[in-house]
Amino acid sequence: MITLGVICKIKNDRSLVRVYYQGTITDFIPYLATANSFKRHFIPPRVGE
Repeated sequence: MITLGVICKIKNDRSLVRVYYQGTITDFIPYLATANSFKRHFIPPRVGE
């Protein structure tokens, strides 16, 4: 299931976010980042995204 929400808190050192959606805030959940073999530039998510 995919649900759209807004990031409200981040723990970058552990790759975890809390997300606000449908009137609730989740526990910290892991986030995924895309990568490939020729580009290694990573921008972590920000609050409000």
